[in-house]
Amino acid sequence: MSERQLVTVREISELVPIVGADVIELAKVDGWQCVVKKGDFNVGDRGIYFEIDSMIPSDDERFEFLSRGQVRTHYRIKTMRLRKALSQGLLMPMSILTAEEFGRSFPPRGAGWDEENLTDVLRVEKYEPSLPAGGTQKGTFPTHLIPKTDQERVQNIPRDIAGRTAGEFEITEKLDGTSCTFYYFNDPTLDTHGDLPNEMTDRVGACSRNWEMKLDDSSVYASIFKELELEQKLRALKRNIAIQGEIIGGNIQGNRYKLVKQTFYVFDIYDIDAKRYLNQWDRIALVSELGLSHVPLVLHKADFPLTLDVVLDFAEDKSTLCDTQREGVVFKEKDGPLTFKAISNKFLLKNNG
Repeated sequence: MSERQLVTVREISELVPIVGADVIELAKVDGWQCVVKKGDFNVGDRGIYFEIDSMIPSDDERFEFLSRGQVRTHYRIKTMRLRKALSQGLLMPMSILTAEEFGRSFPPRGAGWDEENLTDVLRVEKYEPSLPAGGTQKGTFPTHLIPKTDQERVQNIPRDIAGRTAGEFEITEKLDGTSCTFYYFNDPTLDTHGDLPNEMTDRVGACSRNWEMKLDDSSVYASIFKELELEQKLRALKRNIAIQGEIIGGNIQGNRYKLVKQTFYVFDIYDIDAKRYLNQWDRIALVSELGLSHVPLVLHKADFPLTLDVVLDFAEDKSTLCDTQREGVVFKEKDGPLTFKAISNKFLLKNNG
């Protein structure tokens, strides 16, 4: 099962003409809009929506039109402009599904349907940027202990932010680097006889978004882990926690922030025992205690109501680190579980997103 459902069934809420276009129009689904062929949909129809960063297998003839004459293993769905209209995602009629695919994707479940399998049935994967060179994988990401780093896009949850205000959220800059997780875990299962000292049951680790990396090699994750002396600091802290953040600078994403050296910025800390993320104030306090850097807070002069357009517009600004377009912003509810991200459309268009 894919960890994230990139392919879902959505209802078309609006169809908008595109100036100067005779055969295409804009279809709106939730907070997204994408260009479709005129006549393929009516308002209220359901369609199969492929979110941006979907990687669609090129050996499926139904998607051959995405090849644009290039040979590749997958077609990546990106943000683009067609006839000056912003298009984000791919929307196709339900009729593209074979009877077998429909049966596998929508098995009867009571009075409703289960559409969680579409991403897997259509063999769609999530685009992942290339990792910095170097390093050896120790194993897969330890999801049995720690959630992977990911945030819902605001376009998928416009109804959830209705009636909310910016003051209810911590807002931070989303940095464009490589995400990583450093953790400490005292594993009692290693002490089968109950007589081992703590140092024999402790585990520390450094992970990319999808893999745990070996600590005794040259990966950027292992290098930052050693440079920040996190093994010593986490063992001394003796708390089962995972520190999650972004490494930027150096040869990562073209070093958009013009940093002299690679730098780690914390955006979350996960309490493994309590199975929850620390709140804003506890996180910031622990970041300071460990001598680490926190992702920049995005300050606003006054509270304001949140709408989809307001949040997306708020994402369009310069980075607080240097004179470059920021990737976006992350909203985290101060007194609740709601979190989401808004990616700058200017950033996506400029950087092939």
